[in-house]
Amino acid sequence: MITTKIKKSKKVAIFGHQSPDGDCLGSIYAISFLCKSYGKEVDAFIDDDISDKYKFLDIPNLNKLEFDETKYDLMISVDVASGRLLGKYKDIFESFNNTIVIDHHSNRDMIGTENIVTIRPSCCEIVYELIKKAKKKFTKEVATMLYLGIADDTGCFL
Repeated sequence: MITTKIKKSKKVAIFGHQSPDGDCLGSIYAISFLCKSYGKEVDAFIDDDISDKYKFLDIPNLNKLEFDETKYDLMISVDVASGRLLGKYKDIFESFNNTIVIDHHSNRDMIGTENIVTIRPSCCEIVYELIKKAKKKFTKEVATMLYLGIADDTGCFL
C-alpha cells in the first residue's frame, strides 16, 4: 500500500506531466500533503513551465531545486499516463527501483513498480481517497486543490 511505502521513505520526489493542468497540479499538492503528514521531505518536479492560468497557485517545492535522483528513496508520479509525459525525468523515473504511479487514464503505460490506477474523471479523486483512507484531516488548501483538479478535468462537473 502507498502509505507503507511513504512511511518507509525519508525523502520523496513527486512528478507531474508536461503541460500541467489543474488535475496534475492539484494531485501534486495533495499527495505532497499526504507525504508531509508522515513527516517526509518532499520535492516536486515537472519538466515544463506552468501556464499563466495556474501561476497563482502556490505549490511548495515545485521545480525549486535542481533534481538529484540520489537524494530520494521514493518517487511518485501523478496524472501521468505515459513515461514520455515526464519529459527529461522519464528515464530516471522508469529505472528507479521504488516508484508509485497514481493515475486515472484508461489508456496508459504501466511504468511504476506500484501502480494505483482507477478509471475516474480525475486523478485528484484517487488522491482524495488515499488521504481519506489514511485518515488524514483535510486542510482548506488541500480541499481547494483537490476541487481544482476535479473541476478542471471534468469541465466543471459536466
